[in-house]
Amino acid sequence: MLDEKGRRHTRQQKHEWAFQGLVSCGHCGCALTAEIQKGRYVYYHCTGNKGRCPERYVREEEIAAQFGEALRAIQLDEEVLGWILTALRQSHDDERRYHHEMIASLQKQYQRLQDRLDRTYIDKLDGTIS
Repeated sequence: MLDEKGRRHTRQQKHEWAFQGLVSCGHCGCALTAEIQKGRYVYYHCTGNKGRCPERYVREEEIAAQFGEALRAIQLDEEVLGWILTALRQSHDDERRYHHEMIASLQKQYQRLQDRLDRTYIDKLDGTIS
């Protein structure tokens, strides 16, 4: 932790933007950042980290429309959808099984430590240990 102190300059963000981290500038490849104008309109523009970028801003509604078009173009047939559902169910079952195993392991460890404490207390009362 001490080695990393001062290297990460993270700060609390004021807003959670809809397309934050999902889009980049088509001209220079830099990230897009968002800002609110007139209290209600959200505009995205290039950060310009690689130098001045000639691209202008774009409204959030336009990006949302383009994402919508891309999502509507995705078509899944029944077989692929079945594979996805099966994989998700198996993944969920694996995660649940792992969770239950970890809880059982931690409970066993807790019980073992509790038994040790109880035996130590009895030994202290009996005068076996000081």
